[in-house]
Amino acid sequence: MRFYDDYYAGDITLIGYFAMVAALRGHGFGSVALQLMRQRLPQQRLALEIEVLDLAAANYAQRLRRRNFYQRNGYRLTDIEYRAYGVPFVVMLSGADIGAREYHAFYDPLIQS
Repeated sequence: MRFYDDYYAGDITLIGYFAMVAALRGHGFGSVALQLMRQRLPQQRLALEIEVLDLAAANYAQRLRRRNFYQRNGYRLTDIEYRAYGVPFVVMLSGADIGAREYHAFYDPLIQS
């Protein structure tokens, strides 16, 4: 059973979904999984999207934990914001930078299909 989805185009890989079984959270397995992805795709620019931090959001604490988790695992915030399915997201990256125009050229076809 997979707990992540990824999408490739050139040297960009989008981790479209990443989850850990609740009983396994807090034991380092998520960090190991991200490290294995990085090892498997060493030349790729890995991107993922998280919900924008919004103090008024009902799940603000969860959003903050998610952002901190990815930062601890080598991902950095970008200034690329995106709205998908009515939800505002911000892109985080591991690897070389991706500009907003390049990211949109990669991502727009994914959500239009």
